[in-house]
Amino acid sequence: MIKTTRILIPKNVYIGIDESNHGKFPEVYVSVLSTNPEGIIPKRLQKIRSRVRLEKIIKELEDFKYTIVERNNSDYFEKNGVRAQAISTLLLNFEIIPSRTFVYIDGEDIKGVAQDILTIYNSKSRLNFERDHLIFAVGGDTIFPVVNDADRLAYKIFTEVQRNRNYHIKEREVKILLC
Repeated sequence: MIKTTRILIPKNVYIGIDESNHGKFPEVYVSVLSTNPEGIIPKRLQKIRSRVRLEKIIKELEDFKYTIVERNNSDYFEKNGVRAQAISTLLLNFEIIPSRTFVYIDGEDIKGVAQDILTIYNSKSRLNFERDHLIFAVGGDTIFPVVNDADRLAYKIFTEVQRNRNYHIKEREVKILLC
């Protein structure tokens, strides 16, 4: 009898991050996780602002997390500090292997936000992210499908929060770290 051992080789993970209502409150940050490499192939994409139900959008995604930034979060951190806290909080709430994870963030790395994200994440995780795994792209939500998905979901969640301030998707919402 031959004994076989099954070895699992982890896939690369791609995370798209975007926010809705930037610079105002509440601000919604969303991270969408995908193992499909098609999600990072540059394309010309439109921002989708349709009446598609939130539940239908969610069914199309492998996984996602979101956090809502309120004014009190902004009072606690400076503007770019809020962004770094929100993004690192989202990343810390996925079970990922940083060396196999590539994060695509809509926008630019203003005033060292990338370094702040790495500092926060790496201080709270036993595995460290490297800088080259954080990819910032101005207009990333119209270039990378995984960021476009995050943009669409952030817009829909923001719309729901505007309608009902008590709106939550309990399994997917994470609270921003105040530290």
